[in-house]
Formats: sequence, structure tokens, C-alpha cells
Amino acid sequence: MRQSKTHFEQIPVDTVKKMVETLPERQSELMSDDSCVVPEITYPQWQPQVLAALTELNRGMLEERINAAEITLLKRWQAISRNPDHEPERIAIQDALASLRSLKRIEFEDSTRQEPRPCSTMR
Repeated sequence: MRQSKTHFEQIPVDTVKKMVETLPERQSELMSDDSCVVPEITYPQWQPQVLAALTELNRGMLEERINAAEITLLKRWQAISRNPDHEPERIAIQDALASLRSLKRIEFEDSTRQEPRPCSTMR
């Protein structure tokens, strides 16, 4: 008799069940893994808002988080714009704004485009 497999026919169902059963036991092991890196907050005036936007999983809240982060970034930019000591932070703000623009393009602009039509077959 053939062993049942997942929908994608890659991993046997029994193996998946065993993995799920061991998750609570492995939670402390997984949480202490160094591969999960929490970014250092260098600029507490605006980084938390940017991180909240970049990690938002609820699409309904995403636009609100992005807008709040952009406003915070622009206010901070204005506050430090004339001080040459803040050049590294201005560069970080530019990077953050670029990341937020990319996220908006991926999540909102690309999703409103129509799917490309298949090419008609030549006869």
C-alpha cells in the first residue's frame, strides 16, 4: 500500500504530523536560534514605525502603517536637515523611504494591474 503524502506529493503526511507535534517542545530551541536576528534600533525616533510597516501581515493595516512611517520619516528629515552631524541618519531615512516605496509598489500598485493576456496562437 502506498504511503499517503501531502498535496504536493513531497513530504509524507506522517512526517508532517510528527513535525507539528514536536513544535511546542522545540519552541525554546527555535527561539534561541541565532538565525532569528532582531534588528538593532539605532534611530528610535522613527525605526519602530518603519519596522512595524515592513513587518505588517494584515493587508488592511498595511497602508496605515506605511503612511504613519512615512510621516514620521519626513518629520525627522525636517528636524535634522540642516545639521551635518546627521548625515548617516539621513542616508538611513532615504533607505527606509525607498523600502516603503517598494513595499507600496509590490502590495498596492502591482496588485491593481490586470493580468497579462495570453498570446493568441498563430494559425
